Amino acid sequence: MKRLASLLFLAACGTSHNAKHGINHVDELATRPTVAPASERQLVADEKVTTSSEATFTASKGWYLSQTKDGLTVSDPERAATLTIVELDDADGVHAIEHAWQVTTPGFSRKVLRTMKPPVHDGWDELVQVTYETSPAEARVIVAIAQRKGGKQYVFLIDGKQSGFDKRSAQFMTALRSFKAKGVEQESFAGKEAHELDETRLAAFATFVESARKKARVPGVAVAIVSGGHVVFAKGFGERELGKSNAVSPETPFMIGSMTKPLSTLLIAKLVDEKKIDWETPVTSVLPSFALADSEVTKKVLMRHTACACTGMPRRDLEFLFEYDGVTAEDRVASMRTMKPTTGFGETFQYSNLLVAVGGYAAAHAAHPSEKLAMAYEHAMNERVFRPLGMKHSTLAAPDVHAMPHGQRSGGDIVAMPLQIEGGIRSVGPAGAAWSTVLDMSRYLLLELGDGQLDGQRVVSNVNLMRRRQPQVKITDDSEYGLGLMMNHARGIQVVGHGGNTLGFSSDMFFLPAHKVGMVVLTNLSGANRFTRALQRRLLEVLFDGRDEADRDLDFAATASRKIESEEANKVNVIDELTAKAWAGVYRDDDLGSLKVARRGEKLFVDAGEWASSAGLRKNEDGTDSMVLLDPPWAGGLQLNVKKVDGKVTFVLASPQHEYVFRPVP
Repeated sequence: MKRLASLLFLAACGTSHNAKHGINHVDELATRPTVAPASERQLVADEKVTTSSEATFTASKGWYLSQTKDGLTVSDPERAATLTIVELDDADGVHAIEHAWQVTTPGFSRKVLRTMKPPVHDGWDELVQVTYETSPAEARVIVAIAQRKGGKQYVFLIDGKQSGFDKRSAQFMTALRSFKAKGVEQESFAGKEAHELDETRLAAFATFVESARKKARVPGVAVAIVSGGHVVFAKGFGERELGKSNAVSPETPFMIGSMTKPLSTLLIAKLVDEKKIDWETPVTSVLPSFALADSEVTKKVLMRHTACACTGMPRRDLEFLFEYDGVTAEDRVASMRTMKPTTGFGETFQYSNLLVAVGGYAAAHAAHPSEKLAMAYEHAMNERVFRPLGMKHSTLAAPDVHAMPHGQRSGGDIVAMPLQIEGGIRSVGPAGAAWSTVLDMSRYLLLELGDGQLDGQRVVSNVNLMRRRQPQVKITDDSEYGLGLMMNHARGIQVVGHGGNTLGFSSDMFFLPAHKVGMVVLTNLSGANRFTRALQRRLLEVLFDGRDEADRDLDFAATASRKIESEEANKVNVIDELTAKAWAGVYRDDDLGSLKVARRGEKLFVDAGEWASSAGLRKNEDGTDSMVLLDPPWAGGLQLNVKKVDGKVTFVLASPQHEYVFRPVP
């Protein structure tokens, strides 16, 4: 539920879709609607659907569309999840939501988990979002949203399996983001000239960065802006490590996470220039060891597919974040032999770090066939990306002086974490292991804005640089994914970029090709996406006199997040001695490895070898128990559901499209 709920929360806050993890046994969806559809059809293409009030939205190809007297429903091709739209004359959003449930699902009585009223955008008068309680065994998402314009409420009822939402979150967000009602007009920067970023504007922007950093509780951040072929702003804020009084500067290295991806596809572009590979080269002809569970699908995967998020391969991040000591790049490639896509090629946006890693390693192998994959990738990046771009402080290993990763404890405290916590990303290096500085990443932005030239020299051909910006798969009506790059044109201008997250760092970079402006933001806090997006929004406001939304949206997000964190922490109790004794032992899952559960002093700890965390007990609504991790990087976001199998304690870790079962080791 967290994945879709967070996406809806971000949508409510007006942020861009940049776009962890499920259970296989679930209850059926609520019976809805009560009257059989007058007509139902499966869409043969994306379709603009018109409601009874002449509002419109986009429904995706392959989805089922039906209409009754009460509303209009779309459901995904697997019929795992539904979105029902009900239009009502009602001044109160909460009441409208309650009414909508009763007319579509009489007797609906789910307990409300929380109600939020985020700031509105684009001419809407009010927005209400209600999230409902579900149990781990259900693996279900139930959310309602009411958007009001004048006296009309547009209510969205969302109900379905976590697996369905995870597969098709982009298509769900397409329907929600594309919804347009009479009198609602999206802000547009089309046709506007970007303001010059003079000293006054940049000073005001710097003030916003520091204010936003404090609101979002980000320990340290570095920001650089390029414009007109030059770096016009580069500044550090806060500390490299919380409480150590070691200031961040523009030269401070941070892990950049998935911002490594566009650098990896730049490497591929260079190798295509050299005719060592081609975008259409089958991966198996470059890296014969690559294979998926389906041999026919394996044959179809071309080099460009590794970075397109278009193959239907789901995220399996937990497998490299849990078990990584001694794991090599070759081991990670081999692990994909048990995996296969869950949607068709080109059908919908699904993000796979493992597949991006395969592409980077395959390209590196083409350049250095006699070397181990990780070393080949490091050599290839140094030779063809870092050195030609003058990225002197960018590496694949932690430099001597760097920012430290930070995370959040259950309840909200921000703390530094040992660098070892980032070890998992090393084996999927091309997907997110690079370290860089904002000055180095500015060099990359200048290359993109220079159409492949930097300092008057051609670094990469324009045709292969731009191939990376060709849309490969639709995300929403106004955004697509290219080859390691996202393209967004929601406000009448093209914004190209990519964010990045590791367990202790968050980053973002974007550029406006038509205006020759770009920005990179590096932080040392996990999950700081709302902060980085607030900075992106604020720069657009400065450039184009945009509506003043960045500050109020971040205010709301910061306040709401702290409230949610506190509520969730209060649901977790200390594990008593009897329960601790019953749970103690060693458990193993074939994909994630071993966990040791043991009492240390007054606390119960879960030790995976690579990391350890204290744990608490959560009593779920259905009477079951969950063991919740309390320390970063997993605090509050990872819970192991307790089951008895053959009379023995077993822990189930649910990710939306896969289930990991830790069984006791005899």
